[in-house]
Order: sequence, then C-alpha cells, then structure tokens
Amino acid sequence: MQPKPSLSQSVDATLLHSLLSDVYDLPSPIACEAYASGLNDIFEIKADAFHAMLKVYRRGWRTREEVLDEIAVLFHLHEKGVSVALPIPSRSGQYVWTIDERQIVLFSFASGLENDTNDVSSYYFSGQTLAKIHNATSDFKNARLKYDTERQLVQPMVHIASFLGNQSEDFRYLEALIARIQRYIDNPPKFTFDWGYCHGDFRCANMRWDEANRTLTVFDFELGGIGYRAYDLAYMLTNLHPVVMERLWGAPRIDNFSARWNAFLQGYDEERPLRAEVIAAIPYFVAMRPINIMGYLLETAQTKQNDETWPPSQAGGLPGGDLFFRCITFLRVWGEMHLSASS
Repeated sequence: MQPKPSLSQSVDATLLHSLLSDVYDLPSPIACEAYASGLNDIFEIKADAFHAMLKVYRRGWRTREEVLDEIAVLFHLHEKGVSVALPIPSRSGQYVWTIDERQIVLFSFASGLENDTNDVSSYYFSGQTLAKIHNATSDFKNARLKYDTERQLVQPMVHIASFLGNQSEDFRYLEALIARIQRYIDNPPKFTFDWGYCHGDFRCANMRWDEANRTLTVFDFELGGIGYRAYDLAYMLTNLHPVVMERLWGAPRIDNFSARWNAFLQGYDEERPLRAEVIAAIPYFVAMRPINIMGYLLETAQTKQNDETWPPSQAGGLPGGDLFFRCITFLRVWGEMHLSASS
C-alpha cells in the first residue's frame, strides 16, 4: 500500500486561500504562501497591511481541547507582560477550526529575526524571557503534558525495547544510562529541582528578536507542559552545544557557543536565580530529549503505518530518517563526556 500524501500535499496553500476569506474577516486580496513543513504545516498570510502565520497541525497530533490549552497559556503570558504571538479569532469568534481532522489556528506575526546571529546580547534576552515565562506561569496549572522522568525516559523505553530488543547492546546501554539519569534527577542530593510550566521547545527557531526595539517574541507553545524547568534550559543547550549540533542534529557548529550560552544563563539568573546544582545538572536533562525523540519516532511509525509520514522519512522507514540512530550515537558520546557513571 502506498503512503498517503505528505503533510504539505494534504492541505495546500490553494485550498487554504479559498477558505481564509470565509473563516476570517480579512481585507482583500489575501496572499497565502507555504512557509515551512515539518511536524506541522505553516503558511504565511498577507492581506494589505495585515500579516500573520497560519498553523495547520499534524493530523491526530493535537485535539481541539489540547490546542485550546496551548492558547490559554498564551493569553495568560500576555496578560503578565510576556511578548508572545497571540491567536487571531475567526469571524465567528473562534480560535481553532478544522480541516480533515487537522486543527488550524491563525497567529499574529512575530517581527524580527531568529536570535542566532553574532549579537550575543540576544541570548541574554532569551534567558531573561524564559525566566519571565517561568515566573509568569507559577500559577498556571492547565497544561496536560508532563516533563518528568516517567514521560521523558520510562515511557519511550517501552517502544525502544520492542524495536531494538531488550538483549541488544544498544538497548542495554540505553537502559543503564536512563537508570543513571532518572536516579540523578529524581533523587538530587540536598535540593529539589524547580517544577512548573515549561515551554518545551525553547530554541532560536521559536522566537524573534527585534534588535531595534530590543524585544523578544516567543511562539510555538504546542509542547508546553508541567515538569522540571531545567528541561527548558537544557533544550536551549541542545540547540547550541557543538557536540549536540554535530552528533544529534547533523548541523554545523555555532560560533561563540560559550559566550551565547553564558549570556543566556546570565539573563535567566537575573530574572530567576539559578542554583549552581541546577546548572551542573543540565547535561542530564539534555540527554532526556533524544531518548524522548526515539520513543516518539517509534510510536509514530507504529500508529501511523501506511498513513501520513513525517518528512524526511522514506516510505516504510522510521519517521525522521536516520535520526533514531543518531540519537543513540549522540547519547554514547554525551554520556562519556558529561554523565558520571557514579551518579
């Protein structure tokens, strides 16, 4: 059986263009162009002076209720002065609508550039902004996702065991590594990790830096959840550290890594003081991400077989191409470098 069309083919700009004027109260003419396609499809919308981004969620990825939870935290943050890309209501006053079982939301446009420039100060503002998000959500309890060791480490191993086999060398290595990470995170000596709302995907691609106004706008909160906030800090590191960039993402090293990372930590610490023990533990939270990715890739391959795939996989293969095995290779290197066998 041939796989169904890719995400970008199943809902295209032409179809959306014909629906936008029916759903939203926008000036004419409306321009709708494909912007990005990955886990979700993103379209850039322009109409006279109006500028926004339309997000078409992956089929089955999020329910309407889950998207409404995501929207709730955006308004919560906006009310507390954090700059986020807010949803735009439809003509009927709704924020979420559906095509072919896919949730759709129109978000305000975040002006500026990704803060992966040589302007190290933008990383200071990134850290400051993440701390403000954590401060502002101390009373926000509606997120359904959990960023704890059960979800990030234990649950993925069920899928990993069924794929690798629980006697394989890779599985035995991962099993021992996960036990070490879980023991370190769940039973830290003489202190407890900060627990609360996490953005879940805090990285340069999900924020825009307006250098002229020195402001940072954050978006893409669909992975927001409750958990160890050190995970949010670690996720920024997974998009900066040279070993992670090369071994996990297969991407070039980023210049001035140490200066960017230190500026990020400084900005966070000035808004929300960081304990030295938390900074020391960040490498353990970095390792949580690839383990979770491996579990998700396998789960997707099992539940979406002969259905839509996640580019750039090949038909019949794991979603994400060779990312699964890059995760294992990376974890071996990272574990040797940063995760003490005695922890």
